[in-house]
Amino acid sequence: MISGKKIFLIGAVSLSVIAVFFEVLLRAEQFSYRPPYFEIDVPFIHTKDVQASNIFQFDYYLFWKYRPHAGGVVNSSGFLGREFAEKINAKIRLVTLGGSVAAGYKLSRHENYCAQLQKICDQTFGEGAVEVINLACPGYSSFQAERLFRVVVKKYHPDIAIIHFGENDRLKALCPDKELTFVRLTKTLLIRFITENSRVAQYLSEKSSPAHQIRWKIRVSPADYQHNVNLISEEARRNNVKLLFVKSCLRAELRNFTPTPDYVPPEPFINLYDSISDYGGDNANEIFFDWAHLKQPAHARLARGMFNKLSDLGYWSELVAVGTTGEIIAGK
Repeated sequence: MISGKKIFLIGAVSLSVIAVFFEVLLRAEQFSYRPPYFEIDVPFIHTKDVQASNIFQFDYYLFWKYRPHAGGVVNSSGFLGREFAEKINAKIRLVTLGGSVAAGYKLSRHENYCAQLQKICDQTFGEGAVEVINLACPGYSSFQAERLFRVVVKKYHPDIAIIHFGENDRLKALCPDKELTFVRLTKTLLIRFITENSRVAQYLSEKSSPAHQIRWKIRVSPADYQHNVNLISEEARRNNVKLLFVKSCLRAELRNFTPTPDYVPPEPFINLYDSISDYGGDNANEIFFDWAHLKQPAHARLARGMFNKLSDLGYWSELVAVGTTGEIIAGK
């Protein structure tokens, strides 16, 4: 009588032989299938252009982040722009958090609004008075912003933070960002590895999960977006960080001169900068590369608008404009 253990082993060997047979057959037929969710299973990091750039790396906490020293544009801290120390050397340290719009998609690191804002501050208050640090990363949602902000506050101790999110929150996903736990990410990466390297797995995926049957969700719901904004605000208050939230402007919203209300920070307790007000009535082709990303002149206008808004809020109260001698004078 054959024992249960032997039956199991015989079955396992038989299945392995069958799998190898079909793997060889499918490869001989040059069968290949890329599941439609592969670009979105772990948002952004697996898109072909991102992989080709080799400047990002996987991260369980933020899902992805810049690779330090990568591409000649990332500093040793893993952010865009010039090097900066954990210790604050300027009178005011300002950080900007955002996605690819804030990072300056398709622009050099000297053309995005963070770099432009640094230039305005240097011209107004003199070099060394204000330090502007770009912590934006393409593809980030407000969920990642809230996680990153907690790290930034404790490690880099900013005085002012500009928070610019909303574009990526509304993108489709297999599951919301908040559900991408360690276990789920590990499972997803394992499935991806097997499917990328096995024609049998690709065949089964094509038959079991056609594109029209995928139930897409959004990365961050409007309610979760508001929750993330509230958490950032609470963390800022606890650490005495002054905030400026940016109402993002999409190409479609520019035509209507109306922001999407679901992804606008609540007004009663948050200082807001309405980027749409800067572009109302303008030709969208002069402002945008595509559905959301801004051209260099638009970044320059945003930087000037943000600087003026920060002035109106009194965030530069510790500084006054440089005199004829170039001296920086502290004020109350």
